[in-house]
Amino acid sequence: MFVFSEFETRIGLIQLVFPENSHAPELFNIIQTNAAEFTKWLPWVPKTDSVETELKFINDVRMKNAQYELLSLVILANRHPIGTIDLHEINANFHHAQIGYWLDPTYQGNGIMTQAVKQLAHHALHELGFHKLTIEADTLNVKSIAVAENADFHYEATLKDHIINEGEYRDLLLYTKLAD
Repeated sequence: MFVFSEFETRIGLIQLVFPENSHAPELFNIIQTNAAEFTKWLPWVPKTDSVETELKFINDVRMKNAQYELLSLVILANRHPIGTIDLHEINANFHHAQIGYWLDPTYQGNGIMTQAVKQLAHHALHELGFHKLTIEADTLNVKSIAVAENADFHYEATLKDHIINEGEYRDLLLYTKLAD
């Protein structure tokens, strides 16, 4: 297992690791258990309908990780998958990327995602050569907004009617962080 980063929290050791096939069943179970809540914010949730679908996703992101098109990581708490975080929409020419994330609600409220975003942002801005990172959050997703703000991302704009989710146009808040 390749550990990208790790940190301690009040619930134990948190690791950001490259996805492995063995993570698929637990990730799938979290997604299915929380599908009603996750679907509000993550339009791909209904398409994740089996462990095999999650396994295919893991293999796809591993290939994209290897080709530097994506940096997808699984979040482990005490060696068990509890969510994911990634850099996507990578633009190598302009040195920017977007951060996306989700976390099992059982573990929310412990600062795990905020710290994971801080860790990933630090590596991206100081070691991987990115200049600008963004986070997009639905205006109704107060937990995602709190993560962006607590991870020291700055509000930049409201993107009006930027996505369609649950059959309606939704606004997104755009948060940014620049290299020092």
